[in-house]
Amino acid sequence: MTNYLILKAIKDVKEEQIELRNEIKQFREDQKVFNKEINHLKEENEKLKKENNIIKKELTNIKKELVDVKNEMNWIEKDKKKNRVVVKRLQINTSDTEWNLRTHMKNEYDKLRVMSNKSELRKMGSEKIYIDDYLTKKEREKQKHVAMRAQEEKRKGKLVKIGYSKVIIDGVEWRWNRNSEQLEIHETKN
Repeated sequence: MTNYLILKAIKDVKEEQIELRNEIKQFREDQKVFNKEINHLKEENEKLKKENNIIKKELTNIKKELVDVKNEMNWIEKDKKKNRVVVKRLQINTSDTEWNLRTHMKNEYDKLRVMSNKSELRKMGSEKIYIDDYLTKKEREKQKHVAMRAQEEKRKGKLVKIGYSKVIIDGVEWRWNRNSEQLEIHETKN
């Protein structure tokens, strides 16, 4: 009789272990989802902190010092008094093969003026430059995937237009799905 009770107790313990393993497995899956959401919130937080930043990427290996950049900006400021924008701080990042110049604008209005007139600013220098809003590393990777898809479709002869986290291919809008981390067809709500 005692053997029977011992076997029953062992069976009960094994069943509890199985239940606990299943609960632990569920907790781990939930933890992965929460960690992914936390990472997304961290990215959003980083973007909000950098809201007033603009990145100016130069495609050639320019070996100018910060003083040269400030002098050029002073010249532009004197030459274009009506479009004067005050730059609060300059920072050069040379860690990449490209040179990135990050400017911190004095206020949001100056940033909006620069972004709305960026096509004219591109024409001012002899070098080919790009002017973009600040993007986090994850957002830059996402835009890279969008641009690669757009290039691929252009090579096929399709009409392509790129936007932030989206691409329009022959009138069909594809948007970036942050959960699956890929482009998906966007269906309009009608």
